Amino acid sequence: MREGEATIGVWLPLALADIFTVLLCLMRPWLKEPGELKIPSIAEIVDGWCLPMLSKSVAADEKERKALALVESVKRFKERFGQ
Repeated sequence: MREGEATIGVWLPLALADIFTVLLCLMRPWLKEPGELKIPSIAEIVDGWCLPMLSKSVAADEKERKALALVESVKRFKERFGQ
């Protein structure tokens, strides 16, 4: 068995969720009220497909990425403006 075949249960739903997100973003300009369309996170999309373990993992990853982005922005702010 090749490596990709063993992990298809993980990467395929994530790839489909990314495609779904892109399609929603592409659809937004044609709506009467573009602001009303909420683009769900990948974790929310995967959770809607009844994949609870994968959605919890993706949600934890998204939370960690947001925290790291906040830390990096504080570091940049500190470098720019000093103490």
